[in-house]
Amino acid sequence: MTISLDYSGDHAFVDGIETITLTPQNPAATAVTGVKARRSSKTKAAISPGVSFSSEPVSETWFIWSGPLSSTVPKPGDKLTDVNTVVWIIQTVQTRDDGAQYSCFATQAAS
Repeated sequence: MTISLDYSGDHAFVDGIETITLTPQNPAATAVTGVKARRSSKTKAAISPGVSFSSEPVSETWFIWSGPLSSTVPKPGDKLTDVNTVVWIIQTVQTRDDGAQYSCFATQAAS
């Protein structure tokens, strides 16, 4: 017997969830609205202790649930727009071990 785990609705049980928009870098792609995400304000300096970063841009790590994305996969260069219409540009993407989330390091776009 195979057990199938479904994490697509887990965001409903996590504090600090935001509904954001993911806009793929590909101009022919459509923006994905209703994306569930949680952000963490860890800086590159906190992630890489002992390494000096000068003039570090405002950055966030976004944990994005894969369920609401359908078949869209976040990629470096894609944009995230938060509830305050602040735009973030994804720099790196990692798929979490369970496949239910993407961990995206993003920097705030210049305004």
